[in-house]
Amino acid sequence: MVAVDEIAVKRVIINLIDNAIKFTPRGGRVRVWGEETPNTVTVFVKDSGNRNLPGGDTQGFR
Repeated sequence: MVAVDEIAVKRVIINLIDNAIKFTPRGGRVRVWGEETPNTVTVFVKDSGNRNLPGGDTQGFR
């Protein structure tokens, strides 16, 4: 088990969801899901928005 700052993790997830909503046009989709393995938990946020990131990156980060 790993100790984490639950408030900080919640804040990051909420921020990702808020940004997905902000950059998704009306009628678009925001999808949030998670995957759990014995050693990790991964949260995914995917949206149908179109954004121009610095350097021409359209994938953001992973």
